[in-house]
Amino acid sequence: MDFDYNFNSFEPMLRSVGSDYKRAFEELFDMATHWEELGKSSFSGQVVVELDREKSLISGSVLNKKFSVHISLLTHNHLGFAEAVVTVPDAQNKARDIGRFWVARDGSIHSSDGEKVIPTLDDHFSYRTLIAVLRAVLAAPQQY
Repeated sequence: MDFDYNFNSFEPMLRSVGSDYKRAFEELFDMATHWEELGKSSFSGQVVVELDREKSLISGSVLNKKFSVHISLLTHNHLGFAEAVVTVPDAQNKARDIGRFWVARDGSIHSSDGEKVIPTLDDHFSYRTLIAVLRAVLAAPQQY
């Protein structure tokens, strides 16, 4: 913990991070709405995506393998992000973390170390992100 932090700058930083997160959350759910549509129109019916904004949760399945994407606020370098934690259920139906990514206020996708990996200028950024999630789900071994 940083006890030498300039406490006078905390409130403005808090407002900024809150604003960043709110926008990033909306960007992520806009993208997930696209995923939901893709699940209905593509992939031969093998992908299902459901949204629950109130629970900050995206859930679904690929080839009947269930997954969830839990969304929460994360701050990094005084910026707010929507952190997406991808989980699959283990044999006891407990969520097991299989990957994380961050969404910035502009909708760009960042790795869990903060590196931008998919800019919003990419015409297929939503599709690429969904495919990354689905591939991680399919590659996750069952835990007993």
